[in-house]
Amino acid sequence: MLLEIICILAQALRGQPSHFNITSAFNIFIFNVMGLAILINTILLVLLTVDFFVLPLEMPSDLRWAARLGLVLMLLGSAEAGLMLGLQQHAVGQADGGTGLPFLNWSTEGGDLRIAHFVGLHALQILIGLVWLNAYFQVFRSEIAKTSGVFFFGLLILGVFVWTAWQAWMGRPLLS
Repeated sequence: MLLEIICILAQALRGQPSHFNITSAFNIFIFNVMGLAILINTILLVLLTVDFFVLPLEMPSDLRWAARLGLVLMLLGSAEAGLMLGLQQHAVGQADGGTGLPFLNWSTEGGDLRIAHFVGLHALQILIGLVWLNAYFQVFRSEIAKTSGVFFFGLLILGVFVWTAWQAWMGRPLLS
């Protein structure tokens, strides 16, 4: 992922789009390097996910399930990226590059597949962060309550992922 982030940063510093940029041989090269890095990362992500479901893990149940569910949601976010790659754009119902939200630049005019991609990719961080917060504040104390909380928030994140993906595929912006 570090290689992809370096490519994105380099393109941003050059004032060039990093994704789907085929305007020159160098931009195509950068986009292909990013694609190779993502492919390798996705293969490793699949292997890690399988390991978390198959191998016996010496860790608390809530943390183990947060990792498992977060990794599965991360794979869903990666699949959304694959759909964008197939389309060669992230916008639905309009061309890429329209008016967007501040900082994130998610479309305010049409569907934007990057939103569901973002939700899926960051689910692992969110779920493990919630386990950490619960360990600190001890809102849930029993193992059953802690693990149930992880499942509840995992389902909530899945719902947000499905909703944002559906909104995008219908060509509707997030705030419509």
